[in-house]
Amino acid sequence: LAAVLIVMSSLITSHSATGQPPKALINGDTVVASSDQPSKSDEQIQAEAAGFAVTVVNGATWGGMTEAQFRAYDVLIIGDPFCNNIAPSVMANLTTWTDAVMHSGGNRIVVGSDPVVHSSADSTHHRNHIILDGITFAGAVPGATGAYVTTSCDNTSRTVLILNELSQSGTGWSVTSPTCAGNIGIVGSHPLITHTTNADLSNWSCSSHSAYPTWANDWVPFAISADAPTKNTCANDVETGKEVCGEPYILFSGSGTSISSKLTLSPSTSTNPAGTDHTLTATIDNPTLAGITVSFSISSGPNAGKTGSCVTDASGKCTFTYHDDGGVGTDTIVAEFTDDGGHVQQATASKTWEASGATVCSLADDALQPDQPLELNHVVQGNVVKTLAMEKEVFACGSDRNDDGAPDSNDISLVRDVETFIEIVENRTLPLKKGGNSGVKTVELGIQVATCTKDFDNGRVSCAMSPYDRSIPFNAGPAGPGVDLRGCRPHTNSALQPSDPVEMGTVFLDNTLAKTAKVEKEVLDCRGKVVDMYLFTEIFERTASLFSKKGKATTIRPFHSTFLGVLCVKKNPRDALGGVDTSDCYRFTPAAT
Repeated sequence: LAAVLIVMSSLITSHSATGQPPKALINGDTVVASSDQPSKSDEQIQAEAAGFAVTVVNGATWGGMTEAQFRAYDVLIIGDPFCNNIAPSVMANLTTWTDAVMHSGGNRIVVGSDPVVHSSADSTHHRNHIILDGITFAGAVPGATGAYVTTSCDNTSRTVLILNELSQSGTGWSVTSPTCAGNIGIVGSHPLITHTTNADLSNWSCSSHSAYPTWANDWVPFAISADAPTKNTCANDVETGKEVCGEPYILFSGSGTSISSKLTLSPSTSTNPAGTDHTLTATIDNPTLAGITVSFSISSGPNAGKTGSCVTDASGKCTFTYHDDGGVGTDTIVAEFTDDGGHVQQATASKTWEASGATVCSLADDALQPDQPLELNHVVQGNVVKTLAMEKEVFACGSDRNDDGAPDSNDISLVRDVETFIEIVENRTLPLKKGGNSGVKTVELGIQVATCTKDFDNGRVSCAMSPYDRSIPFNAGPAGPGVDLRGCRPHTNSALQPSDPVEMGTVFLDNTLAKTAKVEKEVLDCRGKVVDMYLFTEIFERTASLFSKKGKATTIRPFHSTFLGVLCVKKNPRDALGGVDTSDCYRFTPAAT
Protein backbone atom coordinates (compact mmCIF):
# COMPACT_ATOMS: atom_id res chain seq x y z
CA LEU A 1 0.00 0.00 0.00
CA ALA A 2 1.17 3.50 -0.69
CA ALA A 3 1.66 6.30 1.73
CA VAL A 4 -1.77 7.69 2.45
CA LEU A 5 -2.76 11.32 2.78
CA ILE A 6 -6.06 11.46 4.58
CA VAL A 7 -8.02 14.39 5.92
CA MET A 8 -11.04 13.97 8.13
CA SER A 9 -13.68 16.50 9.01
CA SER A 10 -12.99 18.26 12.28
CA LEU A 11 -15.62 19.16 14.81
CA ILE A 12 -16.00 22.80 15.79
CA THR A 13 -18.15 23.20 18.88
CA SER A 14 -19.67 26.27 20.43
CA HIS A 15 -18.25 27.51 23.71
CA SER A 16 -21.39 29.40 24.61
CA ALA A 17 -23.74 27.97 27.20
CA THR A 18 -26.59 29.47 25.16
CA GLY A 19 -25.65 27.49 22.09
CA GLN A 20 -24.48 30.62 20.23
CA PRO A 21 -21.22 30.42 18.27
CA PRO A 22 -18.02 31.46 20.04
CA LYS A 23 -16.96 35.07 19.53
CA ALA A 24 -13.72 36.55 18.20
CA LEU A 25 -12.55 40.15 18.50
CA ILE A 26 -10.02 41.55 16.00
CA ASN A 27 -8.00 44.72 16.48
CA GLY A 28 -8.61 46.34 13.11
CA ASP A 29 -5.33 48.26 13.26
CA THR A 30 -3.46 44.95 12.96
CA VAL A 31 -5.03 43.51 9.79
CA VAL A 32 -5.31 44.31 6.08
CA ALA A 33 -7.89 43.51 3.43
CA SER A 34 -7.79 40.04 1.93
CA SER A 35 -7.11 39.84 -1.80
CA ASP A 36 -9.89 37.30 -2.36
CA GLN A 37 -12.49 38.91 -0.07
CA PRO A 38 -11.54 42.61 0.18
CA SER A 39 -14.27 43.41 2.70
CA LYS A 40 -12.56 41.13 5.24
CA SER A 41 -9.07 40.32 6.46
CA ASP A 42 -7.49 36.87 6.19
CA GLU A 43 -7.78 36.66 9.99
CA GLN A 44 -11.53 37.32 9.91
CA ILE A 45 -12.06 34.79 7.10
CA GLN A 46 -10.16 32.09 9.00
CA ALA A 47 -11.89 32.87 12.29
CA GLU A 48 -15.27 32.52 10.60
CA ALA A 49 -14.13 29.27 8.99
CA ALA A 50 -13.32 28.02 12.49
CA GLY A 51 -16.88 28.77 13.61
CA PHE A 52 -16.42 32.14 15.35
CA ALA A 53 -18.73 35.12 15.10
CA VAL A 54 -16.28 37.95 14.41
CA THR A 55 -16.27 41.56 15.56
CA VAL A 56 -13.66 44.01 14.22
CA VAL A 57 -12.95 47.23 16.13
CA ASN A 58 -10.60 50.10 15.36
CA GLY A 59 -7.66 50.97 17.56
CA ALA A 60 -9.50 53.72 19.44
CA THR A 61 -12.30 51.35 20.43
CA TRP A 62 -9.84 48.61 21.39
CA GLY A 63 -7.87 51.08 23.53
CA GLY A 64 -10.97 52.10 25.46
CA MET A 65 -12.24 48.61 26.30
CA THR A 66 -12.26 47.19 29.82
CA GLU A 67 -11.15 43.74 30.95
CA ALA A 68 -14.78 42.71 31.34
CA GLN A 69 -15.53 43.78 27.77
CA PHE A 70 -12.57 41.79 26.44
CA ARG A 71 -13.68 38.76 28.44
CA ALA A 72 -16.97 38.71 26.55
CA TYR A 73 -14.98 37.17 23.67
CA ASP A 74 -13.53 33.67 23.28
CA VAL A 75 -10.44 34.85 21.41
CA LEU A 76 -8.64 38.17 20.88
CA ILE A 77 -6.80 38.50 17.56
CA ILE A 78 -3.71 40.61 16.87
CA GLY A 79 -3.13 40.05 13.17
CA ASP A 80 -0.41 40.59 10.58
CA PRO A 81 -0.49 44.21 9.26
CA PHE A 82 1.44 43.12 6.15
CA CYS A 83 4.94 42.94 7.63
CA ASN A 84 4.64 46.01 9.81
CA ASN A 85 5.24 46.94 13.42
CA ILE A 86 2.83 46.14 16.24
CA ALA A 87 0.08 48.77 16.27
CA PRO A 88 0.21 51.42 19.04
CA SER A 89 -3.36 50.54 20.07
CA VAL A 90 -2.19 47.03 21.01
CA MET A 91 0.27 48.53 23.49
CA ALA A 92 -2.03 51.33 24.74
CA ASN A 93 -4.05 49.07 27.05
CA LEU A 94 -1.72 46.08 27.06
CA THR A 95 -2.32 45.01 30.65
CA THR A 96 -6.10 45.26 30.23
CA TRP A 97 -6.52 42.85 27.34
CA THR A 98 -3.75 40.51 28.52
CA ASP A 99 -5.35 40.38 31.99
CA ALA A 100 -8.57 39.25 30.31
CA VAL A 101 -6.63 36.32 28.86
CA MET A 102 -4.55 35.42 31.91
CA HIS A 103 -7.29 35.86 34.52
CA SER A 104 -9.68 33.67 32.52
CA GLY A 105 -7.18 30.89 31.73
CA GLY A 106 -7.31 31.17 27.94
CA ASN A 107 -4.95 29.56 25.44
CA ARG A 108 -2.18 31.69 23.88
CA ILE A 109 -0.15 31.45 20.68
CA VAL A 110 2.43 33.81 19.15
CA VAL A 111 3.47 33.73 15.49
CA GLY A 112 6.79 35.52 14.98
CA SER A 113 6.22 36.05 11.28
CA ASP A 114 3.94 37.56 8.63
CA PRO A 115 1.70 34.82 7.17
CA VAL A 116 -0.58 37.30 5.39
CA VAL A 117 2.33 38.75 3.39
CA HIS A 118 3.59 35.32 2.36
CA SER A 119 0.06 34.26 1.42
CA SER A 120 -0.26 37.42 -0.74
CA ALA A 121 -3.27 38.22 1.47
CA ASP A 122 -5.05 35.27 -0.15
CA SER A 123 -7.09 33.44 2.48
CA THR A 124 -7.21 30.30 0.32
CA HIS A 125 -3.41 29.97 0.30
CA HIS A 126 -1.99 27.06 2.30
CA ARG A 127 0.21 29.47 4.28
CA ASN A 128 -3.01 30.72 5.88
CA HIS A 129 -3.29 27.37 7.70
CA ILE A 130 -1.34 28.68 10.69
CA ILE A 131 -3.87 31.52 11.02
CA LEU A 132 -6.80 29.09 11.01
CA ASP A 133 -5.15 26.67 13.43
CA GLY A 134 -3.80 29.40 15.69
CA ILE A 135 -7.19 31.08 16.11
CA THR A 136 -8.94 27.74 16.61
CA PHE A 137 -6.46 26.77 19.35
CA ALA A 138 -6.52 30.16 21.07
CA GLY A 139 -10.31 30.18 21.33
CA ALA A 140 -10.69 26.55 22.41
CA VAL A 141 -11.17 26.88 26.19
CA PRO A 142 -14.88 27.17 27.12
CA GLY A 143 -15.61 30.24 29.24
CA ALA A 144 -12.11 31.68 28.76
CA THR A 145 -10.58 34.36 26.54
CA GLY A 146 -7.60 33.28 24.46
CA ALA A 147 -5.08 35.26 22.44
CA TYR A 148 -3.79 34.81 18.88
CA VAL A 149 -0.87 37.19 18.45
CA THR A 150 1.08 37.78 15.25
CA THR A 151 4.15 39.94 15.84
CA SER A 152 4.58 40.29 12.06
CA CYS A 153 7.94 41.98 11.28
CA ASP A 154 8.29 43.56 14.73
CA ASN A 155 11.08 42.03 16.82
CA THR A 156 11.51 44.94 19.22
CA SER A 157 10.92 45.21 22.95
CA ARG A 158 7.17 45.55 22.21
CA THR A 159 7.10 41.81 21.53
CA VAL A 160 8.78 41.05 24.84
CA LEU A 161 6.33 43.27 26.75
CA ILE A 162 3.32 41.51 25.22
CA LEU A 163 4.62 37.98 25.80
CA ASN A 164 5.71 38.65 29.37
CA GLU A 165 2.18 39.87 30.11
CA LEU A 166 0.80 36.66 28.56
CA SER A 167 2.91 34.42 30.83
CA GLN A 168 2.29 33.08 34.32
CA SER A 169 5.61 34.37 35.65
CA GLY A 170 5.37 37.77 33.94
CA THR A 171 8.94 37.43 32.72
CA GLY A 172 11.35 35.17 30.86
CA TRP A 173 11.12 36.35 27.24
CA SER A 174 13.77 37.76 24.95
CA VAL A 175 13.66 38.35 21.19
CA THR A 176 16.20 38.65 18.39
CA SER A 177 16.11 39.36 14.68
CA PRO A 178 16.79 35.97 13.11
CA THR A 179 18.57 34.94 9.95
CA CYS A 180 15.97 34.48 7.21
CA ALA A 181 15.02 30.85 7.82
CA GLY A 182 13.24 28.53 5.45
CA ASN A 183 13.58 25.03 6.87
CA ILE A 184 10.83 24.80 9.48
CA GLY A 185 10.06 21.87 11.76
CA ILE A 186 6.79 21.61 13.67
CA VAL A 187 7.53 20.19 17.13
CA GLY A 188 4.34 21.01 19.06
CA SER A 189 0.88 19.53 18.70
CA HIS A 190 -2.67 19.98 19.88
CA PRO A 191 -5.84 18.05 18.92
CA LEU A 192 -7.33 21.16 17.26
CA ILE A 193 -4.24 22.09 15.26
CA THR A 194 -4.87 19.86 12.28
CA HIS A 195 -4.03 21.79 9.11
CA THR A 196 -0.58 23.32 9.45
CA THR A 197 2.35 21.29 8.10
CA ASN A 198 6.10 21.80 7.75
CA ALA A 199 5.54 22.58 4.06
CA ASP A 200 3.03 25.31 4.96
CA LEU A 201 5.63 27.12 7.09
CA SER A 202 8.82 26.46 5.14
CA ASN A 203 10.51 28.38 2.32
CA TRP A 204 8.86 31.78 2.73
CA SER A 205 12.23 33.43 1.84
CA CYS A 206 11.95 34.70 5.41
CA SER A 207 9.73 32.26 7.28
CA SER A 208 10.52 33.89 10.63
CA HIS A 209 10.98 37.53 11.60
CA SER A 210 11.38 36.97 15.34
CA ALA A 211 13.30 34.34 17.24
CA TYR A 212 13.14 33.75 20.98
CA PRO A 213 16.40 32.85 22.75
CA THR A 214 14.43 32.51 25.99
CA TRP A 215 10.75 32.19 26.83
CA ALA A 216 8.54 31.78 29.89
CA ASN A 217 8.42 28.21 31.15
CA ASP A 218 4.65 27.88 30.74
CA TRP A 219 5.11 28.12 26.95
CA VAL A 220 6.49 25.50 24.54
CA PRO A 221 7.66 25.80 20.92
CA PHE A 222 5.25 24.92 18.16
CA ALA A 223 7.63 25.51 15.24
CA ILE A 224 11.43 25.80 15.03
CA SER A 225 13.65 27.40 12.39
CA ALA A 226 15.93 24.42 11.81
CA ASP A 227 18.42 26.29 9.60
CA ALA A 228 18.95 29.11 12.09
CA PRO A 229 22.60 29.47 13.12
CA THR A 230 21.65 29.46 16.80
CA LYS A 231 20.36 26.14 18.14
CA ASN A 232 18.84 27.01 21.49
CA THR A 233 16.24 24.25 21.64
CA CYS A 234 15.67 20.71 20.37
CA ALA A 235 12.49 18.64 20.12
CA ASN A 236 10.95 15.88 18.00
CA ASP A 237 9.40 16.85 14.67
CA VAL A 238 5.74 15.74 14.71
CA GLU A 239 5.85 14.73 11.02
CA THR A 240 9.14 12.84 10.86
CA GLY A 241 9.60 11.83 14.51
CA LYS A 242 13.23 12.93 14.27
CA GLU A 243 14.94 15.46 16.52
CA VAL A 244 15.15 18.97 15.12
CA CYS A 245 17.19 21.78 16.71
CA GLY A 246 17.03 25.51 16.07
CA GLU A 247 15.29 28.70 17.16
CA PRO A 248 11.59 28.68 18.07
CA TYR A 249 9.53 31.41 16.42
CA ILE A 250 5.98 30.09 16.93
CA LEU A 251 5.19 29.13 20.53
CA PHE A 252 1.99 28.31 22.37
CA SER A 253 0.67 27.81 25.88
CA GLY A 254 -2.51 26.39 27.33
CA SER A 255 -4.74 23.38 27.64
CA GLY A 256 -3.78 20.28 25.67
CA THR A 257 -0.45 21.45 24.24
CA SER A 258 2.07 18.69 23.66
CA ILE A 259 5.77 18.45 22.82
CA SER A 260 8.24 15.56 22.99
CA SER A 261 12.01 15.60 23.24
CA LYS A 262 14.81 13.96 25.22
CA LEU A 263 12.71 14.59 28.32
CA THR A 264 9.73 12.36 29.09
CA LEU A 265 7.11 12.65 31.82
CA SER A 266 5.26 9.74 33.38
CA PRO A 267 2.34 9.44 33.58
CA SER A 268 1.64 11.55 30.53
CA THR A 269 -2.07 11.61 31.36
CA SER A 270 -3.88 10.60 34.54
CA THR A 271 -6.93 11.29 36.70
CA ASN A 272 -7.30 11.57 40.46
CA PRO A 273 -9.78 12.94 43.01
CA ALA A 274 -9.58 16.69 43.52
CA GLY A 275 -7.68 17.86 46.58
CA THR A 276 -5.04 15.11 46.46
CA ASP A 277 -1.39 14.96 45.41
CA HIS A 278 0.02 14.17 42.00
CA THR A 279 3.54 12.89 41.32
CA LEU A 280 5.33 13.05 37.97
CA THR A 281 8.52 11.21 37.10
CA ALA A 282 10.87 13.00 34.71
CA THR A 283 13.41 10.99 32.70
CA ILE A 284 16.15 12.68 30.68
CA ASP A 285 18.21 11.38 27.75
CA ASN A 286 21.51 13.21 28.11
CA PRO A 287 25.23 12.36 28.29
CA THR A 288 25.19 13.61 31.89
CA LEU A 289 22.40 11.86 33.76
CA ALA A 290 22.92 12.80 37.41
CA GLY A 291 22.55 16.25 38.93
CA ILE A 292 20.48 17.84 36.15
CA THR A 293 17.72 20.22 37.27
CA VAL A 294 14.29 19.70 35.70
CA SER A 295 11.90 22.64 36.11
CA PHE A 296 8.11 22.31 36.15
CA SER A 297 5.35 24.82 35.49
CA ILE A 298 1.58 24.34 35.31
CA SER A 299 0.64 26.38 32.25
CA SER A 300 -3.15 26.02 32.42
CA GLY A 301 -5.89 24.49 34.52
CA PRO A 302 -7.10 24.88 38.10
CA ASN A 303 -3.53 24.94 39.43
CA ALA A 304 -2.05 27.24 36.76
CA GLY A 305 0.97 29.16 37.97
CA LYS A 306 2.36 26.48 40.27
CA THR A 307 6.03 25.72 39.73
CA GLY A 308 8.66 23.37 41.09
CA SER A 309 11.83 21.46 40.24
CA CYS A 310 13.73 18.26 40.91
CA VAL A 311 17.29 17.03 40.40
CA THR A 312 17.99 13.82 38.50
CA ASP A 313 19.67 10.78 40.04
CA ALA A 314 22.27 8.50 38.46
CA SER A 315 19.61 6.96 36.20
CA GLY A 316 18.48 10.35 34.88
CA LYS A 317 15.20 10.33 36.81
CA CYS A 318 13.60 12.60 39.40
CA THR A 319 10.09 13.25 40.72
CA PHE A 320 7.92 16.33 41.22
CA THR A 321 4.85 16.29 43.44
CA TYR A 322 2.22 18.99 43.81
CA HIS A 323 -1.12 19.28 45.60
CA ASP A 324 -4.39 20.16 43.91
CA ASP A 325 -5.57 23.40 45.49
CA GLY A 326 -7.60 24.57 42.50
CA GLY A 327 -10.29 21.91 42.51
CA VAL A 328 -11.89 20.09 39.58
CA GLY A 329 -10.37 20.57 36.11
CA THR A 330 -7.42 19.58 33.93
CA ASP A 331 -3.88 20.89 34.40
CA THR A 332 -1.33 21.08 31.59
CA ILE A 333 2.16 20.61 33.02
CA VAL A 334 5.32 21.76 31.23
CA ALA A 335 8.76 20.46 32.23
CA GLU A 336 12.16 21.41 30.85
CA PHE A 337 15.91 20.97 31.27
CA THR A 338 18.99 22.21 29.45
CA ASP A 339 21.04 19.41 27.90
CA ASP A 340 24.83 19.23 27.73
CA GLY A 341 24.76 20.94 24.34
CA GLY A 342 22.95 23.98 25.76
CA HIS A 343 19.62 23.10 24.16
CA VAL A 344 16.35 23.48 26.05
CA GLN A 345 14.41 20.17 26.07
CA GLN A 346 10.71 20.30 27.04
CA ALA A 347 7.87 17.85 27.63
CA THR A 348 4.22 18.13 28.62
CA ALA A 349 1.72 16.08 30.61
CA SER A 350 -1.90 16.53 31.65
CA LYS A 351 -3.63 15.88 34.96
CA THR A 352 -7.40 15.73 35.40
CA TRP A 353 -8.87 16.35 38.85
CA GLU A 354 -12.39 15.01 39.50
CA ALA A 355 -14.80 15.29 42.37
CA SER A 356 -14.05 12.72 45.05
CA GLY A 357 -15.74 9.38 44.36
CA ALA A 358 -16.29 10.09 40.66
CA THR A 359 -16.11 7.07 38.41
CA VAL A 360 -13.20 6.84 35.98
CA CYS A 361 -12.94 4.47 33.02
CA SER A 362 -10.03 3.16 30.99
CA LEU A 363 -9.07 0.26 28.77
CA ALA A 364 -9.28 -2.89 30.87
CA ASP A 365 -6.32 -5.12 31.70
CA ASP A 366 -5.20 -7.76 29.20
CA ALA A 367 -6.93 -10.45 31.27
CA LEU A 368 -10.33 -8.96 30.32
CA GLN A 369 -9.50 -8.43 26.64
CA PRO A 370 -10.40 -11.13 24.07
CA ASP A 371 -7.56 -13.30 22.79
CA GLN A 372 -8.60 -12.49 19.22
CA PRO A 373 -10.12 -8.99 19.27
CA LEU A 374 -10.39 -8.76 15.49
CA GLU A 375 -12.54 -11.15 13.43
CA LEU A 376 -13.48 -11.42 9.74
CA ASN A 377 -16.46 -13.24 8.30
CA HIS A 378 -18.18 -13.71 4.90
CA VAL A 379 -21.71 -14.62 3.91
CA VAL A 380 -23.08 -15.25 0.39
CA GLN A 381 -26.72 -15.13 -0.60
CA GLY A 382 -27.48 -15.35 -4.29
CA ASN A 383 -25.57 -12.58 -6.05
CA VAL A 384 -24.80 -10.73 -2.79
CA VAL A 385 -21.64 -11.20 -0.70
CA LYS A 386 -21.12 -9.47 2.63
CA THR A 387 -17.72 -9.17 4.33
CA LEU A 388 -17.95 -8.31 8.02
CA ALA A 389 -15.05 -7.18 10.23
CA MET A 390 -15.65 -6.99 13.97
CA GLU A 391 -13.31 -5.59 16.60
CA LYS A 392 -13.94 -5.78 20.35
CA GLU A 393 -12.46 -3.78 23.22
CA VAL A 394 -13.27 -3.98 26.92
CA PHE A 395 -13.29 -0.95 29.23
CA ALA A 396 -13.40 -0.98 33.05
CA CYS A 397 -14.67 1.67 35.47
CA GLY A 398 -14.24 2.33 39.16
CA SER A 399 -13.92 5.13 41.71
CA ASP A 400 -10.62 3.98 43.26
CA ARG A 401 -7.57 4.65 41.10
CA ASN A 402 -4.01 3.55 40.74
CA ASP A 403 -1.15 6.05 40.64
CA ASP A 404 -1.70 6.53 36.90
CA GLY A 405 -5.37 7.41 37.46
CA ALA A 406 -6.74 4.17 35.99
CA PRO A 407 -9.37 2.18 37.93
CA ASP A 408 -8.02 -0.04 40.67
CA SER A 409 -8.48 -3.67 39.58
CA ASN A 410 -9.91 -4.46 43.03
CA ASP A 411 -12.64 -1.83 42.71
CA ILE A 412 -14.08 -2.27 39.21
CA SER A 413 -17.79 -1.48 39.40
CA LEU A 414 -18.66 -1.55 35.72
CA VAL A 415 -17.31 -3.25 32.59
CA ARG A 416 -18.36 -2.33 29.06
CA ASP A 417 -17.72 -4.30 25.88
CA VAL A 418 -17.48 -2.10 22.79
CA GLU A 419 -17.81 -3.93 19.47
CA THR A 420 -17.32 -2.14 16.16
CA PHE A 421 -18.77 -3.80 13.03
CA ILE A 422 -17.66 -2.71 9.54
CA GLU A 423 -19.60 -4.25 6.65
CA ILE A 424 -18.70 -4.32 2.95
CA VAL A 425 -21.61 -5.41 0.74
CA GLU A 426 -20.92 -6.36 -2.89
CA ASN A 427 -22.99 -7.65 -5.79
CA ARG A 428 -21.81 -10.28 -8.24
CA THR A 429 -22.32 -8.82 -11.69
CA LEU A 430 -23.48 -11.24 -14.38
CA PRO A 431 -21.57 -11.54 -17.66
CA LEU A 432 -22.67 -9.22 -20.43
CA LYS A 433 -22.74 -12.06 -22.96
CA LYS A 434 -22.92 -15.80 -22.94
CA GLY A 435 -19.63 -17.33 -22.00
CA GLY A 436 -18.35 -14.05 -20.52
CA ASN A 437 -16.94 -13.49 -17.05
CA SER A 438 -18.82 -12.29 -13.98
CA GLY A 439 -17.43 -9.58 -11.71
CA VAL A 440 -18.10 -7.78 -8.41
CA LYS A 441 -19.38 -4.30 -7.58
CA THR A 442 -19.36 -2.67 -4.13
CA VAL A 443 -22.81 -1.35 -3.25
CA GLU A 444 -22.59 -0.49 0.43
CA LEU A 445 -20.04 0.22 3.18
CA GLY A 446 -21.54 0.54 6.63
CA ILE A 447 -20.68 0.62 10.31
CA GLN A 448 -22.47 -0.22 13.54
CA VAL A 449 -21.35 -0.17 17.18
CA ALA A 450 -22.69 -2.50 19.90
CA THR A 451 -22.14 -1.92 23.62
CA CYS A 452 -22.90 -4.26 26.50
CA THR A 453 -22.54 -2.90 30.02
CA LYS A 454 -22.07 -5.14 33.04
CA ASP A 455 -23.07 -3.07 36.08
CA PHE A 456 -21.91 -4.99 39.15
CA ASP A 457 -23.15 -2.44 41.69
CA ASN A 458 -26.74 -2.70 40.39
CA GLY A 459 -26.50 -6.36 39.35
CA ARG A 460 -27.63 -5.97 35.76
CA VAL A 461 -26.45 -6.27 32.16
CA SER A 462 -27.66 -3.89 29.46
CA CYS A 463 -26.88 -3.79 25.73
CA ALA A 464 -27.46 -1.23 22.99
CA MET A 465 -26.81 -1.09 19.26
CA SER A 466 -26.18 2.13 17.36
CA PRO A 467 -28.24 2.74 14.22
CA TYR A 468 -26.69 1.12 11.16
CA ASP A 469 -24.87 3.80 9.19
CA ARG A 470 -24.91 2.38 5.69
CA SER A 471 -22.81 5.09 4.08
CA ILE A 472 -19.48 5.84 5.71
CA PRO A 473 -18.50 9.17 4.10
CA PHE A 474 -15.32 9.67 2.15
CA ASN A 475 -12.73 11.92 3.75
CA ALA A 476 -12.81 15.57 2.74
CA GLY A 477 -9.61 15.35 0.71
CA PRO A 478 -6.29 17.17 1.13
CA ALA A 479 -7.94 20.59 0.83
CA GLY A 480 -10.52 19.91 3.54
CA PRO A 481 -10.43 20.32 7.32
CA GLY A 482 -9.40 17.65 9.81
CA VAL A 483 -6.63 15.30 10.85
CA ASP A 484 -3.68 14.88 8.48
CA LEU A 485 -1.86 11.55 8.68
CA ARG A 486 1.42 13.39 8.21
CA GLY A 487 1.01 14.29 11.89
CA CYS A 488 0.09 10.74 12.95
CA ARG A 489 2.20 7.96 14.41
CA PRO A 490 1.46 4.44 15.63
CA HIS A 491 0.19 4.88 19.18
CA THR A 492 2.91 4.18 21.72
CA ASN A 493 0.43 2.84 24.29
CA SER A 494 0.75 -0.87 23.54
CA ALA A 495 -2.48 -1.57 25.43
CA LEU A 496 -4.40 0.22 22.66
CA GLN A 497 -3.00 -1.95 19.87
CA PRO A 498 -4.87 -5.20 19.12
CA SER A 499 -3.01 -8.35 20.17
CA ASP A 500 -4.00 -10.05 16.88
CA PRO A 501 -4.17 -7.20 14.34
CA VAL A 502 -4.68 -9.16 11.07
CA GLU A 503 -7.48 -11.48 9.94
CA MET A 504 -8.06 -13.12 6.54
CA GLY A 505 -10.66 -15.35 4.90
CA THR A 506 -11.82 -16.72 1.52
CA VAL A 507 -15.31 -17.34 0.18
CA PHE A 508 -16.65 -18.69 -3.16
CA LEU A 509 -19.38 -16.56 -4.72
CA ASP A 510 -20.25 -19.29 -7.23
CA ASN A 511 -18.53 -22.13 -9.03
CA THR A 512 -16.25 -19.75 -10.93
CA LEU A 513 -15.68 -16.73 -8.66
CA ALA A 514 -13.85 -16.47 -5.31
CA LYS A 515 -12.99 -13.61 -2.98
CA THR A 516 -10.17 -13.41 -0.42
CA ALA A 517 -10.26 -10.53 2.09
CA LYS A 518 -7.78 -9.36 4.69
CA VAL A 519 -8.35 -6.71 7.37
CA GLU A 520 -5.64 -5.11 9.48
CA LYS A 521 -6.16 -2.74 12.40
CA GLU A 522 -3.72 -0.23 13.83
CA VAL A 523 -4.26 2.50 16.43
CA LEU A 524 -2.75 5.90 15.64
CA ASP A 525 -1.92 8.97 17.69
CA CYS A 526 -2.91 11.85 15.42
CA ARG A 527 -1.64 14.91 17.25
CA GLY A 528 -3.41 13.90 20.43
CA LYS A 529 -6.44 12.18 18.87
CA VAL A 530 -6.73 8.40 19.13
CA VAL A 531 -7.69 7.03 15.70
CA ASP A 532 -8.48 3.44 14.72
CA MET A 533 -7.33 2.65 11.17
CA TYR A 534 -8.69 -0.41 9.35
CA LEU A 535 -7.08 -1.43 6.04
CA PHE A 536 -8.91 -3.92 3.83
CA THR A 537 -7.32 -5.85 0.96
CA GLU A 538 -9.62 -7.80 -1.37
CA ILE A 539 -8.48 -10.19 -4.11
CA PHE A 540 -11.01 -11.59 -6.59
CA GLU A 541 -10.22 -14.75 -8.57
CA ARG A 542 -11.83 -16.74 -11.40
CA THR A 543 -11.48 -20.33 -12.39
CA ALA A 544 -9.40 -20.95 -15.50
CA SER A 545 -8.39 -23.93 -17.60
CA LEU A 546 -4.85 -25.20 -18.00
CA PHE A 547 -3.82 -27.25 -21.00
CA SER A 548 -0.75 -29.46 -21.19
CA LYS A 549 0.42 -32.71 -22.74
CA LYS A 550 -1.23 -34.48 -19.83
CA GLY A 551 -4.58 -32.93 -20.67
CA LYS A 552 -6.86 -30.24 -19.23
CA ALA A 553 -6.77 -29.04 -15.61
CA THR A 554 -8.59 -26.30 -13.69
CA THR A 555 -6.93 -23.55 -11.61
CA ILE A 556 -8.02 -20.24 -10.11
CA ARG A 557 -6.37 -16.94 -11.00
CA PRO A 558 -6.70 -13.36 -9.65
CA PHE A 559 -8.31 -10.85 -11.98
CA HIS A 560 -9.03 -7.87 -9.70
CA SER A 561 -7.90 -6.41 -6.36
CA THR A 562 -9.09 -3.48 -4.25
CA PHE A 563 -7.79 -1.57 -1.24
CA LEU A 564 -10.04 0.23 1.20
CA GLY A 565 -9.41 2.10 4.44
CA VAL A 566 -11.64 3.22 7.32
CA LEU A 567 -10.66 5.71 10.03
CA CYS A 568 -12.62 6.06 13.28
CA VAL A 569 -11.82 8.81 15.77
CA LYS A 570 -12.11 7.53 19.33
CA LYS A 571 -14.29 9.22 21.85
CA ASN A 572 -12.66 10.41 25.06
CA PRO A 573 -12.40 7.15 27.04
CA ARG A 574 -13.54 8.96 30.17
CA ASP A 575 -16.65 10.36 28.48
CA ALA A 576 -17.79 7.31 26.54
CA LEU A 577 -15.64 4.42 27.64
CA GLY A 578 -13.43 4.70 24.63
CA GLY A 579 -15.97 3.69 22.02
CA VAL A 580 -16.43 5.17 18.59
CA ASP A 581 -19.25 7.25 17.17
CA THR A 582 -20.29 6.14 13.70
CA SER A 583 -20.52 9.80 12.68
CA ASP A 584 -16.77 10.11 13.31
CA CYS A 585 -15.76 7.34 10.89
CA TYR A 586 -14.44 8.05 7.39
CA ARG A 587 -13.38 5.89 4.46
CA PHE A 588 -10.53 6.48 2.08
CA THR A 589 -8.85 4.86 -0.89
CA PRO A 590 -5.12 4.30 -0.42
CA ALA A 591 -3.04 5.95 -3.10
CA ALA A 592 -1.58 3.73 -5.81
CA THR A 593 2.15 3.04 -6.10
